[in-house]
Amino acid sequence: MGRRPERGPTMFQAIRAVRLLMLCGGVLTSIGWAAPQSLDGVWRSQGYGYVFDINGSVLKAFEITKTTCVEGFTAQRRSATVAGQEATFKSKDAGIFFVRTGGTNDHKLLHQEDSVPDIRIDRIARIPAVCDHPVENTPIGNFEVFTRTWAENYISFDLRQTDWDKVVAEYRPKISSQTTPVQLFETFEAMIKPLGDLHTYIGARGLKRSTAPFWRLGTDRIIKGRSNFATIGRQALFAVTNRAYLHGAPRLFCHDHLQYGHINSTTGYLRILSFGGYSRHNT
Repeated sequence: MGRRPERGPTMFQAIRAVRLLMLCGGVLTSIGWAAPQSLDGVWRSQGYGYVFDINGSVLKAFEITKTTCVEGFTAQRRSATVAGQEATFKSKDAGIFFVRTGGTNDHKLLHQEDSVPDIRIDRIARIPAVCDHPVENTPIGNFEVFTRTWAENYISFDLRQTDWDKVVAEYRPKISSQTTPVQLFETFEAMIKPLGDLHTYIGARGLKRSTAPFWRLGTDRIIKGRSNFATIGRQALFAVTNRAYLHGAPRLFCHDHLQYGHINSTTGYLRILSFGGYSRHNT
């Protein structure tokens, strides 16, 4: 989702914090385009910084901040009707996503197929004025989009004890029209790596590069032992729980990622192994 990274990573490719990437809305009805609750028009996400322009079978996405606008992906409406989905769209860059049934003419819930949360989208009168002059795909333009997106969407600067304005001021002089894509990528990486936030990363397909996980300082021991725990230790722990506390083997659901049993006649036991991968569609 976002601009092509040939000249450097873009906002969408730069951020996956709080899942700061990957959303869109669309239309699909089995009774034609002129349905009573048509999705045609302009919609803005609540948070995340996205605006969607829907016109018939085509959806265009924009990534916006108060001062920047980048044209994102284009998606096509799928012809099949799916239960619980008012509209389903598919994009080469963003994958499959849908608008849930329900809501009102002006408020809907959007869901990307492989993500956890729903995103509220609200109808607005027009594409924001900031998009009248989209940001140019230059090193300086990418820097502005990246830094403004983080300023407006990342929620943990206080928790991480980081003054983002100070970080931006420190790195801004290092960016010029001569900055290469590799240099821009490494600058972005240096700016967010000290946050130690595993929910963030930078990816640049044009460079075939992405950042390594940003683990918090002091977690190396846990990370190094995680693989052994996942393959051996976890099963040993479950065996103890099953034998000592549960009445009978737990029932398995959602590709075994959710497991349920009983400790006694009034107390249940729920074991959650992951927050995704519950079906073959990874939902």
